[in-house]
Amino acid sequence: SQHFDESKRYLDEMLSLMLKQNKAYFKLYNLRYQLLVSLHLHFTNNSSDALKTIENALTSINKKSKQEDIDDLQATYAMVLGQLMDKNSLKVLAKLTHTDAWYEKKMGMLWTIRKNMMEILTHAQFENTDYALSRIKSFKRRYKIYLQNANEQIVLDYIAFVEKIVLNPEIIKQNDFKKKLDNFIYSEHKGDVFLKSFLGWILAMQQNSTPYEATMRLIQ
Repeated sequence: SQHFDESKRYLDEMLSLMLKQNKAYFKLYNLRYQLLVSLHLHFTNNSSDALKTIENALTSINKKSKQEDIDDLQATYAMVLGQLMDKNSLKVLAKLTHTDAWYEKKMGMLWTIRKNMMEILTHAQFENTDYALSRIKSFKRRYKIYLQNANEQIVLDYIAFVEKIVLNPEIIKQNDFKKKLDNFIYSEHKGDVFLKSFLGWILAMQQNSTPYEATMRLIQ
């Protein structure tokens, strides 16, 4: 936290300097900076401030704002809302209207895969079962070979757990399944914060908590 505060002060100074010297630079980097701040707030147990930061950033969008930066903010907005069990996350996700091919080209493969996974989880948690299963099917069809070639079997294993839970929510109460799920979650929990977020989402289904609460337990 102290390291981030120091970095934030430095970035604030740089943004202030850019605003004074060249407004074009400020407009270019401001949305990305607000995204960084919102992520820090969210993952340091300040989700309400994270939401305010994102909402303020989205109101500052102008004709020169890059669509990639806007979509990055929208995806983060949807993630925060979804982890808080706020159904407005579905409305925000619906604003990400480009095709997977567009996102793969503009945002990168990893970003697009995470976006698809978040969409699956969000619809699953709000019991849009048919849609979640449809998205799982299309996800595996589009990304299975890529993930296998990239040695990312963990993603496919994760999606397999989600699919089983969506198909049969009661399976989460079965001891054998709980043991397999626990082994999977706690063998992978040392990954980056985004991996922990996805693990927290599925852990919440088991613990009957919000995805945010489960994620913060993994982080702490």
